[in-house]
Amino acid sequence: MTGWPWTKPPKPPDPPAPSARLIQVIVRDTINANVNGARVTLTVPVMGTTIATTTYGLANLMIPSTLADTQLGVYAEGFKDVDTHLVVSGINQVWVGGGVPGTGILCLPPMQPKSPPILVQPHDPNIVRCNFGSLWDATLGRWIFQGNYPSMDADTRKRWRQIAAEAGDTHFQLNNPTTPYEDYHIPAYTNWLTIDDMAWWNYCAAELIADGFTVIGYADSGDRYPGVGYHRRFFSAVDDANLIAPDGTPRMICVAGHEIVKGGYTTKQAYDSTLEISAAIGPNGLIAMHTSDGRLSWSSHPVEPDDPFQGNEIACWHSDAGRKITHHFYQTNLVYDNDPLLDTSYDYVGAEAHATCSRVIGDHWVDPHGNTSPDWGMPWVYPVLFEVNEELIFKGQCTRERALQIARAFMAYGFRGYGCGSPDMLTT
Repeated sequence: MTGWPWTKPPKPPDPPAPSARLIQVIVRDTINANVNGARVTLTVPVMGTTIATTTYGLANLMIPSTLADTQLGVYAEGFKDVDTHLVVSGINQVWVGGGVPGTGILCLPPMQPKSPPILVQPHDPNIVRCNFGSLWDATLGRWIFQGNYPSMDADTRKRWRQIAAEAGDTHFQLNNPTTPYEDYHIPAYTNWLTIDDMAWWNYCAAELIADGFTVIGYADSGDRYPGVGYHRRFFSAVDDANLIAPDGTPRMICVAGHEIVKGGYTTKQAYDSTLEISAAIGPNGLIAMHTSDGRLSWSSHPVEPDDPFQGNEIACWHSDAGRKITHHFYQTNLVYDNDPLLDTSYDYVGAEAHATCSRVIGDHWVDPHGNTSPDWGMPWVYPVLFEVNEELIFKGQCTRERALQIARAFMAYGFRGYGCGSPDMLTT
């Protein structure tokens, strides 16, 4: 039987391979510097992902010449990732930063640096956690006095921020002028206001705030009154962004000076300084009064002729200036090795600290002589156990462990913050 002749049909030709073309990706940062070692990817439907690494900021990648859509990724250490959809028809170069738009050139924003991780997490700025003079810098071989921060180099400032954060601090003390404490091995530093360089002081404050700290900003050392108008000028020169966050949260506790009453200021001068600070920072700012050893009152004893309160210890807090003060920084008398840590002795500094805090919080503590501490009616004030034995720490006459032991005993009296402590002292 014969049939129709049959022949095998010819094999259809293979489709032509898609032509490819080169795309150059140039990667720059925000200061127009090349970003080297960046991983650049182009992901396309028909050929998957092509990967190249930048050298001198340049990566060469091949894509099908007919392709219009692709996904660009750029990944570099220390920079935010770029992951964006592109229409690359007719595009030969993609500039991530830099470049001039034109035929065959596509320009994108530069690589943005990643924000460093915040050292200090959000916290209540009213509850003070600070170690202004009781943390050790092994690199310098001395205790850290945070007031010297603006005079330190960048590496030291960074190290101090890290040490403070690791200690559990949420607040960091930033001073202005002081005399050198030569027996504490603390050098003098600059009055940034009087040399007209508050820009640097503001930079240092912003540096601390960027890491999450609340700044404790001292305008003066407190050794002598710097004159009418000084505190208004100082805090008027502090950047608004360093005082209050955009959401209204205070970023700084403003302090006239160290131990000003009974120190280098009269009561009238402390009163004037407080009003000047308030006028400069506005009604939402935080202000601390730092008095000398064992004092809650900033009225004068003996009475000074120009004391607005004529020695009345409660009246100073209920005055127009006193109502603007949000924190009292309490400083104890020095506690020595043989001093007991219980407040059962009337002459012991612990009993004085307990009586002082009791007047603020109004818990009517009964002292060892049977006297009840009066309630001074000042619920707007946060009592802070600011200084205990830092002076002895600096002189090598007290260990940090001993200072913490004292502070833990005193914190039980109701203080809402500390200047020498550890996180276990506060549950708020």
